Amino acid sequence: MTTRKIVAEVVKAEHCANHKVGDKIVFRPVGSLIKEESSDHPCIYAMAPLATLAYIIFDRIVEGVDPNQIHIPQIKCWDVGWENGGSGEILMRVRVE
Repeated sequence: MTTRKIVAEVVKAEHCANHKVGDKIVFRPVGSLIKEESSDHPCIYAMAPLATLAYIIFDRIVEGVDPNQIHIPQIKCWDVGWENGGSGEILMRVRVE
């Protein structure tokens, strides 16, 4: 399990002040960020929703189930979007390597 990593890659970015398509947030299933493999300065609004998904992935790994078989492998950041007074929004595709 310690060799696995969760990779959240930005696949869509609309007016985002922090991320662009192709940026990555990489962390271990136990929750620690792998800074050297992540994009500079990951946004807290992008990282927050990943915590819930990380718990699901961690549970699958512990149970011996393929964590890449989750039914919803994409997640949006918590920013409300430019049109609603936010600073933009992103969609991330999440996988386990």
